Amino acid sequence: MEEEMIKKVKLKIAIAEIRREEMINQRKKFINPKIGIAVCACFVLMTGVVFAKDIEQYIKNIFNNTNEAIDMAIENGYVQSEKMDYVYDKEVGIRVENLVLDDFNLNVAFQFETQKEKVKSIRFRDFIITNEHQKVVYQSQFQYAQTLDELPLYNSINWMNEPIKLTDTIFTDSILFGLRPEKEEFEKLYFDVKSLNVTYEDDTKDIIEGTWEFDITICEEMRKSVNISYKLAEKNEYVEFCTGTLSPTGMVVELKLASSFNIREYLEENFEMSDDLNLFLIKCNGKEYGLSSFEYDPSNQIKIHYDNIGTFFDDLDKLELYLKPFDSSVILTKQES
Repeated sequence: MEEEMIKKVKLKIAIAEIRREEMINQRKKFINPKIGIAVCACFVLMTGVVFAKDIEQYIKNIFNNTNEAIDMAIENGYVQSEKMDYVYDKEVGIRVENLVLDDFNLNVAFQFETQKEKVKSIRFRDFIITNEHQKVVYQSQFQYAQTLDELPLYNSINWMNEPIKLTDTIFTDSILFGLRPEKEEFEKLYFDVKSLNVTYEDDTKDIIEGTWEFDITICEEMRKSVNISYKLAEKNEYVEFCTGTLSPTGMVVELKLASSFNIREYLEENFEMSDDLNLFLIKCNGKEYGLSSFEYDPSNQIKIHYDNIGTFFDDLDKLELYLKPFDSSVILTKQES
């Protein structure tokens, strides 16, 4: 069933001829049985309007941990599909199926294969992801960092939804990493998996230790994704400055509130968990987009993250940013590139 769905999607999607020479060269290399060398391509839609239902189902089968902007990006062809063999150890094979990457997020979908019987789910336990400069993107084992340079390149992780069982032998899982703003450009990602959590149909659990190592080359479209920049349209008595950066998978707004206002005191007096999405709303095309998180410092400088709006949404020339503390709004306009 899964293969038929993928075939339908691929019939309607043209595979971009990216890094053709590299792909040919990779096929000629000798491969260590435990090291998977991946061949990648980016999906590019022939048209931006059709096949939404098929692709929506495809996304749900592959990316079980995602966000609205990433779903929209994938519907518009912004996804890297991997053609790699399973890397096997201890009767379990692992491969990367798809990934989405830009300046703000890395979303990776994995597939597992096993002949073990009555397995309900398979998930990573102990693993590390690094880039071509040996910088840690993510590591499951916490380690103290002495300097900023030693910190992993992620600042959040969405891994809440359970893995999906596609067949008796095939399972899928995905992880969404929010990336730190100083993220450097990725050319390759290296995966080193040391153990897995396996849950059986009777809900008994097992830990499988082994060695699964593989790497992925990031295609050009992922590495060179285009952002949209925004600036404050006119002065506002509540805001000293405000800028926005919209990527294919999310948005970051940076602003400084007037010095006469104390954001910390306001939050202590007024903030409730139910209010977090309404504190700084983005309004566009009759829709409202709530924040996913925000950071602030004593100088009233605030950084707001949104994970449900991206560059593939329609008519984004002008955004309205609603400031709940003041019951006021500011307009952000698109800057010409």
